[in-house]
Amino acid sequence: GSHPCDVRSAHPLCEEGCGQPTSEIHHRVPLSQGGTHAWSNLVALCASCHDRAHAATRWGSSVFSGAHAQ
Repeated sequence: GSHPCDVRSAHPLCEEGCGQPTSEIHHRVPLSQGGTHAWSNLVALCASCHDRAHAATRWGSSVFSGAHAQ
């Protein structure tokens, strides 16, 4: 499977399109819920967008938007 460092190298800027450098890797399906380190399950994000991704998950949205909301 993919390693999070590979994703970070491939996507030096946040995949949400905010223009910030990638600082964290988000798992679309958390490891605790059976997710893996497969490339398709990983998203390179800045810290702010990563926080938003987890907030969306907490509020019932399991699909990562892929669109940055400012």
